[in-house]
Amino acid sequence: MPCSPSRKGHFTGDVVLTVGICIPIAIVANILGQVIQKRISQEKFLKLTYVLLLLVGLVLLITS
Repeated sequence: MPCSPSRKGHFTGDVVLTVGICIPIAIVANILGQVIQKRISQEKFLKLTYVLLLLVGLVLLITS
């Protein structure tokens, strides 16, 4: 039987709280990314994106 979101235990209070916090952050990050992309060249935007991805990866490796 495939998992469905309505099964008991999938939506705990912690999950709902986390999603409630992450959705507004994702919306703001998306808008900020669009603004930055319009103000700088595509090449600089891609370099910035790669640097930020590298930093996030390093943080994940160090903290794991």
